[in-house]
Amino acid sequence: MKTFIKPEIGRRVIVTGKPFYPPNVKTGFHNLPTIISGTVIKSDPRDDVDSFRLATGLSHFPISVVKLTGILDMTYDDGEQAPKEEKAAVSDFVHTITGSKGDEYVVTKSGDNFSCTCKGFGFNRKCKHINQVREMVGA
Repeated sequence: MKTFIKPEIGRRVIVTGKPFYPPNVKTGFHNLPTIISGTVIKSDPRDDVDSFRLATGLSHFPISVVKLTGILDMTYDDGEQAPKEEKAAVSDFVHTITGSKGDEYVVTKSGDNFSCTCKGFGFNRKCKHINQVREMVGA
């Protein structure tokens, strides 16, 4: 799968992203792709490794976090097409763990990053399931 290469900090880009919502069959509303432009700024440590931040200059939405996998097209402000690279979908490991209430969660380690399918990870970017797996594998 080819994805765009993360642009360097300070570069101005124009990004066309996938629509946020699927088309609504009842109303005929078709969600259009999202177009956003801005200057690439330093990412937050909590950001996904395959994302970057844009300072948009908009008062109602000053910073946008862009996932590389959600980009349909990306150009630089000079009109040059942003490069793509082949990315293999490889994880160091995937582990299923049973939570305290019996629900199963999938913990994935990719490079130095862990993720979990639980709600806690979705909110806090950390959870007890990741800690359990780290203890099990000594990571």
